[in-house]
Amino acid sequence: MNDKNNRDFFSVKQFFDKINLIFHSILALPLLVFGWLFLEAKNGRFSAVETAGMNIINFILPFLILIIIGFSFLVFKKELKKINNELPLSKKLESYLKCALMKFAGLEFALVLSVLGYYLTFTNTFVAMFMIILVFFSLSKPTPYRIVNNLQLKGEERDMVINKAEKDQSHKK
Repeated sequence: MNDKNNRDFFSVKQFFDKINLIFHSILALPLLVFGWLFLEAKNGRFSAVETAGMNIINFILPFLILIIIGFSFLVFKKELKKINNELPLSKKLESYLKCALMKFAGLEFALVLSVLGYYLTFTNTFVAMFMIILVFFSLSKPTPYRIVNNLQLKGEERDMVINKAEKDQSHKK
């Protein structure tokens, strides 16, 4: 392998390390807070805030959360189309990371709103919203094949992204 391919391969590894760290970090904090709130509520230590506006929160906030999820995926797709296929692989991956961060930020905001909604109401509506967002997070997990398909990589670039992941998986076994 020549020096250029080594640098590109290294950047692919750096890319996967970075995007996976960001993805799992963004997911971890709301998951911990929600789990703690859920367990405390089931033990009876917390109760819902009782105000006249709780029905409005139970009705409007889930729709707002779904709109945010849809908007984050829409922005991701729109920004993904702007990535120039003529760029070197490392630049494509940098651009992809920026697009993914926008989507992750939207999903994170939706998670925070669902945790906040659950904290205020302790209703199953926000438990369901949290689970729905987790499904969308799992659909957004950065895998080599998703990245290859989203960036429409072909040939050597495709192989570099996919083979990097396969080598990492073989070292874990």
